Amino acid sequence: MVKKLVGVLVAAALLVGASYGVHALTRPRPNTPVQTSANAAAGAAGDSVADGAEAGRLIRAYEAVAHSHHDEGVDLMLASLYLQRGRFTGDLGTYRQALGAATDAARLAPRDPATTTLLASSRFSLHDWAGARRAAMRALALDPHRQNAAVVLADADLETGRYADAASLYAKLGNAVAGSASLVVRQARLAWVTGDLSRARGLAAQALRLAPDNGASGANLAFYSVFASQLAIDAGDYRAAVIAGKRAVHVAPTWHVAIAARAKALAVAGRTAEAIRDYRRAAAIVPLPDYLGALGDLLWLSGRHAAARQQYATVDAITRIASTQRDVYNRQLVLFGADHDRHVELAVRMSRAELTVRRDAAGYDALAWALHAAGRDDEARSYSDRALGVSPVDPRFEWHAAAISAALGQRARAVELLTGLLQRSPYFDPLQGTRAAALLATLRDAR
Repeated sequence: MVKKLVGVLVAAALLVGASYGVHALTRPRPNTPVQTSANAAAGAAGDSVADGAEAGRLIRAYEAVAHSHHDEGVDLMLASLYLQRGRFTGDLGTYRQALGAATDAARLAPRDPATTTLLASSRFSLHDWAGARRAAMRALALDPHRQNAAVVLADADLETGRYADAASLYAKLGNAVAGSASLVVRQARLAWVTGDLSRARGLAAQALRLAPDNGASGANLAFYSVFASQLAIDAGDYRAAVIAGKRAVHVAPTWHVAIAARAKALAVAGRTAEAIRDYRRAAAIVPLPDYLGALGDLLWLSGRHAAARQQYATVDAITRIASTQRDVYNRQLVLFGADHDRHVELAVRMSRAELTVRRDAAGYDALAWALHAAGRDDEARSYSDRALGVSPVDPRFEWHAAAISAALGQRARAVELLTGLLQRSPYFDPLQGTRAAALLATLRDAR
């Protein structure tokens, strides 16, 4: 069981990115340009393979071809298919297969911008942000009009906190490509992480409307509803969150990401029993630590403490394994450790290590929360301030900043943050929302 868990660690962090499942820049079908055969095949693999079973069938067929006919076109197709299967299954080994095939293709055709672009996407999927940027920039040097390379470059900038650079690239692409759902949802994510939740929700709704005309189906289509559901939770619009979560499962009924999104929406809406069932189902498909942690929290709040401890123990096992993996710094594990006072010093080390290569707002917040759990609130405050400076209305950032302020004796600031947060999204997280409400009550009673 534990070995299976190691293979899916990378997926947890990928789920938060708009690039998850929509790496390629998609357009409305009538405007699709003529492509080279290899690039068209890669595009088809990225956009039309709707589930893991279909990707698996194509992978087996192309692997058979590769045994007797090895060229960059076959490697390119295999890399695209591996990426698609990885996004559906969350398997780290499949992402590594994609990188291997893309590397082979780039070695055989080093001046082909299509192969270099796919190499950039493969490195991105493994959170090799610097490698993804280098490959994307090389693809653009080979072909300045290679839009999918520009997308990977912008995505890498977004994930590493280069928000102005990402915004500039997305704006240029928006001028060149009208009606692309995958571009609009990236702009929505940029608005979300930089604190403009209203704009993010508007853009996410627009992307959802465009996606079917872009040819999105299955998990690729469900992704847009998954993202919309998270935005609705942050805005306190729990009814819309549940609707979006249900829509995602309707479109992709066996996709663990959609099932977990519905579980999360049901949980904040107070439908705990249904949420527990969905989280169990999602974790049975892919046992990601955030699914297991959320399931444990709901079980704990339901009074089923022994069952909750079982889930937490499994996440502990993942944390111990993740700490030995040089290429995995899982933000969800850091937050789980800080939330539950487990492996706190390890959480501090992991969050510091990730921040050296990924200086985004969520990274600063994760380190702040880990430092708070370790009792180092003076240091935590500086990192928390940096996160809030980028996104002042993120419920998680506000809760963490409020708890840090309260620990420092800054009562007025803590009350202000908690009041705004709980008015807007009181159940942003079942366990942490309960703790936030309890802290606010304590601070008010202490007047």
